[in-house]
Amino acid sequence: MTRSLSNVWRGEFLVSLRYHPLGIPLFIVCVCCILFCISDHIFPRLNRLTTRIRALFLKNATLSSIGVTMVCLWVVRLVLWKTGPHFFMW
Repeated sequence: MTRSLSNVWRGEFLVSLRYHPLGIPLFIVCVCCILFCISDHIFPRLNRLTTRIRALFLKNATLSSIGVTMVCLWVVRLVLWKTGPHFFMW
């Protein structure tokens, strides 16, 4: 995951995808979290909106679906690694 995130930072999106498919979405989530924290201090009127978005993200259903997605992706990558196509780098 670290190599995937560092490649997103450098703008090498295909290489990032090859290292880990969830690197790009995780990078976007991290940038959004930083922007939410900054906007709370700079634009206090947006505080209600960012609070609602944070509450939506921290619901059990959202976190469970993220966990299931990560496990399924791990299984798919493991099967692809065993069967032959070498798109993903390990």
